[in-house]
Amino acid sequence: MLAFLGACGGSQSGTAATGTDRSKVSSLEEELEETRTALKKEKAARTDAEQALADQRTKCAAQVQEAMARAAPAAPPTLATPATPTTLVPGPATQPAPASQPALVAAKPVPARVTEKSAMGGSVRLILSAGANRGITTGWTGQLFEGKGTKVIARFKITKVSANESEGLVLSTTIQAIGANDRVELSAPTP
Repeated sequence: MLAFLGACGGSQSGTAATGTDRSKVSSLEEELEETRTALKKEKAARTDAEQALADQRTKCAAQVQEAMARAAPAAPPTLATPATPTTLVPGPATQPAPASQPALVAAKPVPARVTEKSAMGGSVRLILSAGANRGITTGWTGQLFEGKGTKVIARFKITKVSANESEGLVLSTTIQAIGANDRVELSAPTP
């Protein structure tokens, strides 16, 4: 038993731990307390950061809602009916003016990507990532842009549309001329 105590740092006589052992324990306890304090500080900093993030998200959501409210089309004004009936005398002055047609507003261009290309004689068939689910129909036109810029390198017409894809035909070109460019913009036919 005495050999066992000696191997574990105990004294030969089996007395209490030495001063060196006590200082090691004390040092470890101080280190543990410092680690606990640092952990508390990190938890407090994380809580503050999470609160700041939540505040930013709330502020951002309010700004988005405000922008959407501003962008929402205003309801057309209602026409008031005359309070007293009037008698109209037939003639050019009493004929109602022809109803004006509301101005047709062109739909915004729809951005898409070329997902597939194939040669068809002297033309190139493009499969595009936008279809009927995004409002595309046959007869729309498209522009293929060079890289990320605004330079148009090809124009084409939509010839076939499915739910999630559409097909366009670029006349008088080659796959090599189109290259790796895949960014397109689709536009509705002008009225």
